[in-house]
Amino acid sequence: MNILELVEHLGVMGVLVFLCIMLIYKFVNTDKKVEAMHRRFDSLKDQIIGGMEETKDEIQDLNKDLLRQFRNGGR
Repeated sequence: MNILELVEHLGVMGVLVFLCIMLIYKFVNTDKKVEAMHRRFDSLKDQIIGGMEETKDEIQDLNKDLLRQFRNGGR
């Protein structure tokens, strides 16, 4: 194997190693973004559930008031 073949072989290997490292970096970086997105979705889900519970309580109070008014003859 002469010098030119060695340099060419190492060049190809270098490019392949670089591409593998970049692929791993992109995968890890994307994984972090996905985890952050899941945390935001979990937070949003908790906010929605809290809002629904508050709305449920308000609706129950309104229903009680309407029932009370109906029993009192609409006064």
